[in-house]
Amino acid sequence: MRLAALGLPIALALALSLGACANTVDHSAGGLDAGDDSGGFQIDANGDVGLDPDAACGAVRVQAQTFPLNLYVMLDKSASMDGPKWNAAKAGLAAFVNDARSSGIRVAINFFPRVIDPMGAPGCDANAYATPRVPFVMLTADAKKITDAIGLETPDGFNTPTWPALGGAILGTLTEMKTRPATERGAVLLVTDGDPLGPAAMCSGIDPTSTVEIAKIAQAGLNASPSVPTFVIGLYGANQATVDTIAAGGGTTSAILVPDGAGAQQAFQDALAAVRGKAVPCEYQLPAKVVSGDIGIGFVNVEYTPGNGTPAQSLPQSAACSVLGWRYDDPKSPTKIVLCPQACAAVQSDTKAKVDVLLGCATVIR
Repeated sequence: MRLAALGLPIALALALSLGACANTVDHSAGGLDAGDDSGGFQIDANGDVGLDPDAACGAVRVQAQTFPLNLYVMLDKSASMDGPKWNAAKAGLAAFVNDARSSGIRVAINFFPRVIDPMGAPGCDANAYATPRVPFVMLTADAKKITDAIGLETPDGFNTPTWPALGGAILGTLTEMKTRPATERGAVLLVTDGDPLGPAAMCSGIDPTSTVEIAKIAQAGLNASPSVPTFVIGLYGANQATVDTIAAGGGTTSAILVPDGAGAQQAFQDALAAVRGKAVPCEYQLPAKVVSGDIGIGFVNVEYTPGNGTPAQSLPQSAACSVLGWRYDDPKSPTKIVLCPQACAAVQSDTKAKVDVLLGCATVIR
């Protein structure tokens, strides 16, 4: 699956252009032409070694691939969401699912609270929320299914049964992941504006309004196999301590809070972009030319371009991840490229970051 298809704030492409320089790829040797003794390196005035831009060339331009994401969105539709918050959520989600950067993400959506029994009382059973209103669909091709479902909903719920709703979303994601390749990832996004309320005084001896108990549900998802982290976006009115505790239980440290006011819609869109960036691990599949052996693993480089307009920088390979760089998952027989923690944090926190994988020049190693 394409990284651009994942819609992360990372436009990952393989910059390989025909005839861009004198260097050529020797496909039989998996490296550079023997007549080129530069190895694609250049040394700047400070003595730092980097890639010669003219040497970063190859015979084919291909789209890099990362590991696909399956995201289950659980959206609060309690009465307190009515008005500007609901409008911001609708518009923000519509922009998210139609954004080209979201292409390739598979998204499901559900809403809470939900009437479970004929008497109108919502139940404690998380299974009632496990099946999403819209099953996992591919963005952006099926984005309309998500926006149509949101358009049919009205924020009219009388409580906020976060405990079973979150549990259902995690169950639904785990069920879906059983049908997906092991390389794919699953995550839950909880969007809410209020403290947990309901569905009953007690659920099997557990207080469903307890933030600690809800965080335990999120932690159970994180500890499941495969692991399902929980992201939380708190709209205006959400208790920061509550949503932060749930997010921490789900392994995502803290919630993203959206303020009230005219900028709420854009703030919500930014929050969704941040979740999109953090939900997918900083791991990339080896390009096909490397897998086939046409290009050796010693002729792969990674370049990071910050979204603030500063120049691109080559990230060196660092097996120990002692610098801002990257490594192979297995140095002798790699199956993927993994950004080191510092580089991963930089890329995930920058919604406009760009990462390129360059083939054909000797790998810069630190």
